[in-house]
Amino acid sequence: MKLEGMKAGVPDIFMAHPCGKWHGLFIEFKAGKNQPTEAQLLMMIRFEAEGYLCKVAYTVADAIAITDQYLLSIK
Repeated sequence: MKLEGMKAGVPDIFMAHPCGKWHGLFIEFKAGKNQPTEAQLLMMIRFEAEGYLCKVAYTVADAIAITDQYLLSIK
């Protein structure tokens, strides 16, 4: 992915749909006991400071719940 121009630490999924106070939603997927890397955590902090919601999903159910909560969020 780096060869294609992907920047290290950028979460896996981005929803470019503003909702409530957020400009968009980033979701980082992790499996098992894996945790976000330092680069991922720093990027998520940077995005949240700019008004984007960032979450980590460990299962498909997590990702669905995060997305549902995001789409229902209000200011």
